[in-house]
Amino acid sequence: MTMRIQELGGPDFERLTRGYDEETGFDAIIAIHDTKEGPALGGCRINDYYTLTEHMADAMRLSRTMTSKNKAAGLPRGGGKMVVNTKGPLSVEQAASLGVFVDFINKDGHIYTTGGDMNCGERELSMISQHTRHCYYNPFGLSNSGETTAYGVYTAISHLVGRGNAVNIEGVGKVGSSLARMLKDDGYRVRVTDIQKDLARELAFEEGYQYCEPDEIRFMDGVYAPCATGRTVDLNFALNSKAKWVIGGANNQLHTDEVLDDLKFSEIMYVPDYIANMGGVIHIYFDMVKGYTAPTGIEDPGVINQIKERILGCPTINKLKEDYDATINV
Repeated sequence: MTMRIQELGGPDFERLTRGYDEETGFDAIIAIHDTKEGPALGGCRINDYYTLTEHMADAMRLSRTMTSKNKAAGLPRGGGKMVVNTKGPLSVEQAASLGVFVDFINKDGHIYTTGGDMNCGERELSMISQHTRHCYYNPFGLSNSGETTAYGVYTAISHLVGRGNAVNIEGVGKVGSSLARMLKDDGYRVRVTDIQKDLARELAFEEGYQYCEPDEIRFMDGVYAPCATGRTVDLNFALNSKAKWVIGGANNQLHTDEVLDDLKFSEIMYVPDYIANMGGVIHIYFDMVKGYTAPTGIEDPGVINQIKERILGCPTINKLKEDYDATINV
């Protein structure tokens, strides 16, 4: 295999680099948005893109969000992201290539550490980490930050929205299924959906949630909690949804930045995704600091306390609570 490296450039980005091999089909982009606060930290997303433009755009959006997320979490880390364009599960050969690619980005000094993200869990991180030291992988089996991401979203919801309200979870992967369990245990009404309808129906039956169709759930009353792909909060949602809150685990939930004004017009409160879902990156950062000496994440009270402290101490969260309390007390 011969990997080709292409520097793509990009406004406001320190690095936007593509590694690819036409013979094997390997194709990945690492976007380094900002390292002023420290080396960039952001996971590896595995997805299928139709065009290079679409591939680049997602890498850039996600990388910018990581800068905002790490800053909001108070971590001495910048923002970056690795996005892999492939249809199937990650192969052993692709994992080796990703390790080589990450090491190439860090060849002149440490500027980026990757980790888990969509379609990149324990299996994939284990394989990638065999080829680079710049990949977060906890050998105790708790590298997946889905549960701690969910705990952060749960913390925001429970602080802002009263028990008994409905929470409509779109996407029941690691984050969405964990969030559903936490909310149900705390007295919320849970509705779930997923593009894999049978998976969502089975989970709803087993756990006592209400199943909803994917094209219906975002328009229902209560809290809309996107926990799958991004860009689902659009003008149609703002104009037609009965939801009063958007608080979820997905990245880049707004279809465009202009939708924020539409949400305000419709009096729908929005917790920025990089605040609501910061629990996962807090987990990863403190695990790396500790040196992977023990199980961490949801089992570590220190990590849980850090997530609660940083989300509940966030000025944006507290301003939203003040604004919402003012509307219901009028």
